[in-house]
Amino acid sequence: MARPHRSFFAHASALLGLLSLMAVACFHFPELLTSREFRAVYNEQFARHLLLVGLAAAFVLGTLAILRDRNKRIATIGVGSATLAVLLGGTNVQFDAIGQTPYSLGLDWFVLSLFFSALVFVPLERYLGKRTLSPLRPGWRTDVAYFFMSHVLVQFILILVTASTSTIAGLAAFPSLKAAIQSLPVWAQFLIAVFVADMAQALLHRAYHNIPWLWRFHAVHHSSRHMD
Repeated sequence: MARPHRSFFAHASALLGLLSLMAVACFHFPELLTSREFRAVYNEQFARHLLLVGLAAAFVLGTLAILRDRNKRIATIGVGSATLAVLLGGTNVQFDAIGQTPYSLGLDWFVLSLFFSALVFVPLERYLGKRTLSPLRPGWRTDVAYFFMSHVLVQFILILVTASTSTIAGLAAFPSLKAAIQSLPVWAQFLIAVFVADMAQALLHRAYHNIPWLWRFHAVHHSSRHMD
């Protein structure tokens, strides 16, 4: 059995190639695939430069893996995906002003969050982990699939919220409470927002564990048998 690190270049190339292909799709269909709220966090030039880095890395890592005869099939997926991304326009895809749609898949959020999560946590796990394991430990495909589905689920929730904005706004309109919060310093408003968001997340997480039909989905998140 080959050592885990031998296929790292191949799998990294496949991941970057597929993410690059998704990014190009986002450039072609920004109204449908990118989130209006998340687009405010980054600009077009940043996205193009990051795509260029991803494409170059996918080609280089995939080529090295193929030349070293290490998991060539996976490496070919990376090189092939990056090649298709370039053929579809790569970093040169042009688009007009992004229109407004009541929904989007939020694929840009998935691509950027997965890329930067790997960039941060792979080194941390390598140097601070209690056990030495490859980031491509058994079950990593399940983790990536769950990560993607979590993003998609959030987008569907946002769609439902957006579709009923007027109703929700009417029910949640407490002028006195709104005025009281807006009268506070910005730092205090920020702390309140973080507290409310964390409380909501904690309650939702508890529901995932305590409500049987929700647990059936959330259990996938806890199914990994190999942790560092």
